[in-house]
Amino acid sequence: MSDPTSQNGAASTGGESEWATLTFTVPSARLDALDHALTSLAPDGMQIDDGATLTGKDLPAGMSRVVLYVPETERSRAQITLQLVAASHDLSFEVHAQNLVEQDWNAQWKAHYRPLRIGRRLRVEPVFDRCEPDPALVTIIIDPGLAFGTGTHETTQLAASALEAWIDGQIAAGVDLGSKTLLDVGTGSGILSIAALKLGFGFAIGTEIDEPGLENTYDNAVLNGVSERLDVRLTDDPASIGDARYPLVLANIISGILRRLKETLIQRVEAGGTLIVSGILAEERDAFVADFSDPRLTLLSELVQGDWLVLTWKRA
Repeated sequence: MSDPTSQNGAASTGGESEWATLTFTVPSARLDALDHALTSLAPDGMQIDDGATLTGKDLPAGMSRVVLYVPETERSRAQITLQLVAASHDLSFEVHAQNLVEQDWNAQWKAHYRPLRIGRRLRVEPVFDRCEPDPALVTIIIDPGLAFGTGTHETTQLAASALEAWIDGQIAAGVDLGSKTLLDVGTGSGILSIAALKLGFGFAIGTEIDEPGLENTYDNAVLNGVSERLDVRLTDDPASIGDARYPLVLANIISGILRRLKETLIQRVEAGGTLIVSGILAEERDAFVADFSDPRLTLLSELVQGDWLVLTWKRA
């Protein structure tokens, strides 16, 4: 997921720094409009924090901090371009530029990341801080790596809660999920697919645009003993994996990309199936629902946590 807390290899260098960071704050609601420009400006990586991320607790509500990773030789050009991008969107923000200081990311994760309860009975545990087994809980082990989705962000928590509620409803209705496959678009660390597999699904397909992140996805699947049932694909468009349809499609991605993938997502849901989308700001709820409305979809439910929203739709 190209979204809050994403980090990639550009953030870890050895010896003399060859990278620089450009840091600025912007209203969270404006991130969608900037997404394409920022990705083009910093294709090697960016980090986006808000009040729901481990490193964004200092930010006021409704604001996000963006850190772009660019080659040090491109620092001045990128800074000028960023200011032009801001002006073209009627934005004004101060950009702080500096050479990237090498950091021990694993040490930072260990300092902040602790076991976390999600939904009714899910517990996410970092591989370096395991808990005593609890038969009442479903444990998901995560090695915090380069991929998005450690469970700390509200978008992931909302998606996991909606997923758990949907699976509970299916089981209560007598549906056997053991032979069924779900599609997880923007799988990141694989946390949602792993949760679904541990809650009863037989198989899962996860798509992701970040190749190093997919390695982390597979590692997490191995940690949880579900690697034989989770198929991860490198793609930015789920249409590329074929025309199969699924009883459940999950997409935890920023809303601008959800809008772009709308038709593909709907097409991947089987008749009577469910689409769960997360990564939507609560303040843009009405506009997003209007944009996403379709004769084939019926809005079943929505959950809000902090600044974020998850929507569950049923396909006719």
